[in-house]
Amino acid sequence: GFPDFSHSLLSGCGRSPLTMPVYAGAIAALQRRKKAEAGERRALAALERAKFMEVVKKQMEDTLQRYDWSRTGDLKPDELAGLLKDNTQSREPTTEEVNWVLRKTKLTNGRTVAMLLDSPDAITKDEIYAALTNWNDYQKFQPMIDQVFSKYDTNMSGMLEADQLKKVLAELDENAKEPTDEEVQWVLQSVDGAVDGIESTGGVNKTELIGAMSLWYTHVDAVQEAAKVTVCCTIS
Repeated sequence: GFPDFSHSLLSGCGRSPLTMPVYAGAIAALQRRKKAEAGERRALAALERAKFMEVVKKQMEDTLQRYDWSRTGDLKPDELAGLLKDNTQSREPTTEEVNWVLRKTKLTNGRTVAMLLDSPDAITKDEIYAALTNWNDYQKFQPMIDQVFSKYDTNMSGMLEADQLKKVLAELDENAKEPTDEEVQWVLQSVDGAVDGIESTGGVNKTELIGAMSLWYTHVDAVQEAAKVTVCCTIS
């Protein structure tokens, strides 16, 4: 009959038939240990998350007590302004900025327009953390925003009109072609009054500038990628 090579093959791998069950058992034990360790890490992470949220909850309760001057259980726009001011080295936020933080926070929490009816013009205790996050994110861009408006808002209207916005977009990418009037209008109309509850002004306000710039960058990238595909198809 045919010779039995099974022993030699297993031996060539450094394992005899007798050691294979032991080896398989060790692998299974190692896998169980890894799963157990992963479970422990998830449990610890969940515990740390719970502790963190307890700290945040306490901080939000203290914050509400401090700034809820009217004792209504939430923060009205003027009270929210006080909170934002104390979180920006005492810089007084504009009415536009306060309104933007309020509306943006409602949307951040995934609330629809209909759900805003319970507190449409106030920040609840559970929304304070999101409000401060939105405000701090906005503050990171504040120096750049002020610089852009200082340079291009030549008529001091507090917003960038179409011709001014066109110059801003053209400067964002030196390698891209100058935006057409149609593209400028598309960007302007996409961000002007885009946040529910904020009226359209016919221009791009300071709180809308980052959205306009992001939209333009995305558009330029899409146009450039489309051009590459066209070139590749033409060559092939």
